[in-house]
Amino acid sequence: MGASPCGKNALPERWGGLLALSVQERLVRALLELGEEHGIHEADGLRIDLPLSQRDLADLVGASRQAVCHELQRLAKKGLVRVEARRITVTDQKGPHRSG
Repeated sequence: MGASPCGKNALPERWGGLLALSVQERLVRALLELGEEHGIHEADGLRIDLPLSQRDLADLVGASRQAVCHELQRLAKKGLVRVEARRITVTDQKGPHRSG
């Protein structure tokens, strides 16, 4: 895996078979893993300390930018994430698992 966590071939090998999951499930797993690896605990959640575009996330999870945008909006409406200026904060680290 290259230096960028969001390159086209960045899907971790340990995620083999996850492409059978929905875009939302893949996105949630990616956000939780990025939070574990690059997260900064703050009062309102776990901020992923990487500047991520929707295109970066789409490439990471093998989805379109539009699908990632839609799923991020759904997660934000549920209060599970907050997206601002290419920064994502996971506000409920347990909630995304039950976001279906």
